[in-house]
Amino acid sequence: MTEGEESEPRWRRRAAEALTIVVGILLALAADAGRQYVADRGTERDILAALRVEFAVDVRELEADQDERAQKLAAIDFLSEVHSGAARSADLDSLAAAVMWTMNWRYYTPSHPVLDDLLTTGRLSLIRSDDLRRALMAFGGERARLAVVEERERDFVARDVQTYLATRLDLESLFSPRSPEQRSAALRALPDVIAAPSFGSLLYLDRDRADSSSSFANILLEAVFAVQKALGEQG
Repeated sequence: MTEGEESEPRWRRRAAEALTIVVGILLALAADAGRQYVADRGTERDILAALRVEFAVDVRELEADQDERAQKLAAIDFLSEVHSGAARSADLDSLAAAVMWTMNWRYYTPSHPVLDDLLTTGRLSLIRSDDLRRALMAFGGERARLAVVEERERDFVARDVQTYLATRLDLESLFSPRSPEQRSAALRALPDVIAAPSFGSLLYLDRDRADSSSSFANILLEAVFAVQKALGEQG
């Protein structure tokens, strides 16, 4: 056997050994990838289940907020009619109830630990659905916009509406009276306060801010429904 003939089997053995090592590495990597895939899918299932709970809570809160905003806007419209003289008669108790609504605001307080973790850590990629990822990102943007609008309303009510009324009405006697006589005296002051031109301006601005909050909350609610639709498509 020549030297060349002896070297050929040696080369073949080394090639076979190298191939065995490469195949072993590839199989190990494939096994690791398979285990990671299974783990990721388990994590994805947990994320989807948690998101369904979070967004179900969102629907309840936003719908409750919108119901209260509708009542506030109705109260403002009622006071505007009284202020303008369009409403010829109104009992003082109804006026007091409407005035209370002008001092009210709603503030969306979502609890989204799972979604916030996905958005801040880059784990959003664990969700395979492009539609769901887009819906979640859109929700995040609308949530931020609503927060700005609601803060504007809250600041106006706390700074302007409440201060205006507190300097013109005895709010404690009106809403937490110690006696019927005390409340009656506070109620009698209502018509003059409501008839004042400055009160009309206050109602106009309060309505504008409450209406803006309602509009943006409706947009956010639609974004929530879009997320729920995408979640429902995940099985």
